[in-house]
Amino acid sequence: MHNYLHTKKSRSYMKLYKESVGKSKKIKGNSKEKDCLTKKLILETIGFDSITIQDIFRESGYTGKYETLRGLVLRYQKFGYVAREGKIPYHYFLTDLGFQHLENPTLGRETAVREYNAR
Repeated sequence: MHNYLHTKKSRSYMKLYKESVGKSKKIKGNSKEKDCLTKKLILETIGFDSITIQDIFRESGYTGKYETLRGLVLRYQKFGYVAREGKIPYHYFLTDLGFQHLENPTLGRETAVREYNAR
């Protein structure tokens, strides 16, 4: 295996690697479908409202830990899907990019694959 397959960024390209090599290996961590479904669940819960992470945890039906959900929301803020306002407890709302990802949760992966294939 090449070194680039060990980076976090390359996880989305593991499927391409498996197809090119022809080996079936177990991929650890979130699968493509689970990761995108989780993103859709969180973004749907936020919707058009301004909502706290605690409310997202209560209303979404997310089955993981609160800390994990908090980390995901902060990651989505970093990616520009959500923004926050006010003081602690912060209220989160969807940005225009967040609404695009709500309509198509796999948009980020599709974009990454397109950029990878363009190299």
